[in-house]
Amino acid sequence: MINLNVAPVIADLTINGKLNVGENLTGQYTYDANGSGSADASTYKWGVKDSTANGVASGDQVTNSGVVPGYTLRDTDAGQVLEVSVQAKNQAGTVGNTDTKTTANSTGTTGGDGAGGVINLNVAPVIADLTINGKLNVGENLTGQYTYDANGSGSADASTYKWGVKDSTANGVASGDKVINSGVVPGYTLRDTDAGQVLEVSVQAKNQAGTVGNTDTKTTANSTGTTGGDGAGGVINLNVAPVIADLTINGKLNVGENLTGQYTYDANGSGSADASTYKWGVKDSTANGVASGDQVTNSGVVPGYTLRDTDAGQVLEVSVQAKNQAGTVGNTDTKTTANSTGTTGGDGAGGVINLNVAPVIADLTINGKLNVGENLTGQYTYDANGSGSADASTYKWGVKDSTANGVASGDKVINSGVVPGYTLRDTDAGQVLEVSVQAKNQAGTVGNTDTKTTANSTGTTGGDGAGV
Repeated sequence: MINLNVAPVIADLTINGKLNVGENLTGQYTYDANGSGSADASTYKWGVKDSTANGVASGDQVTNSGVVPGYTLRDTDAGQVLEVSVQAKNQAGTVGNTDTKTTANSTGTTGGDGAGGVINLNVAPVIADLTINGKLNVGENLTGQYTYDANGSGSADASTYKWGVKDSTANGVASGDKVINSGVVPGYTLRDTDAGQVLEVSVQAKNQAGTVGNTDTKTTANSTGTTGGDGAGGVINLNVAPVIADLTINGKLNVGENLTGQYTYDANGSGSADASTYKWGVKDSTANGVASGDQVTNSGVVPGYTLRDTDAGQVLEVSVQAKNQAGTVGNTDTKTTANSTGTTGGDGAGGVINLNVAPVIADLTINGKLNVGENLTGQYTYDANGSGSADASTYKWGVKDSTANGVASGDKVINSGVVPGYTLRDTDAGQVLEVSVQAKNQAGTVGNTDTKTTANSTGTTGGDGAGV
């Protein structure tokens, strides 16, 4: 006999099985006829969380009391928390309570995402849109961002990451550290040893189920989120200054010639390329102004300076001030044409000469008594005439009208402006003597010839009034 006045009761509903796509979930429950005397005809319904209770009345009828027929997890279930509802109903059609259990609150499930969600071990997650952010200066902190796509796996982000120098991280990222917050790569603080390096970060897609996906790598050279650095993705150290050394000047010290300079640039651990400045000028004029000088174009090479007429007779110099692309200033080195081993020509002491102009002799005089046994001397003025080259004039003593033609092969003066003496001999008696001086500079450039006789020089005394 049955009692239509009492309703059956469902209790102790559980879900059992692995929460992985392709696996089968089953349910169990207890049925209590509750004195109705009528056997179990309960209905059940599987679905995503919060979708089954309202529709269980029209669900399928259980076949075996206490056992909910299984549900095979599909691709579309990945990432979802599922549930099953069972509505108590007896063979007489009397309906009792409804019990619902989710995969999140049932103790009979394993696998999944750890929170009752279904995962798909057959698909891998995907990393994309990796960027590096921060200033490429030692002491600054770089961070990374990316997007994580479970890609239908239904499993949360457990990706790994690795920072390092370019081309060093992709192979080791699988054993790298695990991200803490999905989409955020924990930061890396730039060290002294990173100066001059292009860095990178690699992130390997991995879900909580341990399924590994792609690896994405971004360098500081190809990420738009970085600032500072050397302009090419390299890290710099603003705390150290570059160093200039081994400065030399090369070239001929002749007007019209081109002087160039060479030096060595040491970034000195700053990691920043050469942006040094230089300044050409006369000796002792460049060091103070080199900071506002021109920037070198090619590291280690000082652009040339063409010697001008006004440089003749001057010792020149070049100063180079060490400076890197980050604007950090280092030492200043100065080299003169007098102390550089790379120069040739000139006046022999680092001075510039002008081979295009000739020196000039003027004001030649003869001094002394026109008596045999006396010593005659000469004086003159030497004008380098803008050549910048010292006196190397030649002279010749002789009888009147005999010296001008041969003075070019005469003796060289020892002291500029002074013609070495000539002692009058017996054979000179009755003769008018003369001296010729040919202007010539140390560079070998020949100028005019001046001749003075004992007859037309106001510096002589004695004699016959005109001769010896």
